[in-house]
Amino acid sequence: MRVLLQLMFKFFKKRDDSIPGAEFVAELEKAPLENDSAEPVPQNDQRKFVCPGCKNKALTIQRSIELGPDSRDDEYSLQAVRCVECDFMGVATYQESRRGAEESWDHICYRMDEAEFESLLDKLLKCRQPSKPKCACDAHNHFGVKNEYGRLNPLEKLEHGKNQFVMRFR
Repeated sequence: MRVLLQLMFKFFKKRDDSIPGAEFVAELEKAPLENDSAEPVPQNDQRKFVCPGCKNKALTIQRSIELGPDSRDDEYSLQAVRCVECDFMGVATYQESRRGAEESWDHICYRMDEAEFESLLDKLLKCRQPSKPKCACDAHNHFGVKNEYGRLNPLEKLEHGKNQFVMRFR
């Protein structure tokens, strides 16, 4: 964010205009996000995972929000995932820890029915700052709550299948 503000400052200074005030920033935050759709990524995108439903490399992350660190992990993300070739829809979590001698991570997925998935996706899409764990939106406030041990567990707030699948590229 600091870099963006510095660039804006340089831009307006070069144009000999005034630096934008609070009104400008407030309007900017209300502006629609560009390129922020829930559409699947293009067919040739390398970020596709193997779908647990059809076994094709067609599972995409439709939307992800960063929930920040907890008592076990340095990063925790909640993701809505969908296959572009079959009807698989689900919720995934990405957890990464850089504590100790080496890094470790878990990227797991659970199947969801369509109504639950659409509800999850809708909540995630309403967040205007998905990469900011300290965002005060409804999704971050709902899923980013830690228990008495300092652990995040957003999955307990969702209806999903009990079988877990490892998110893998192949």
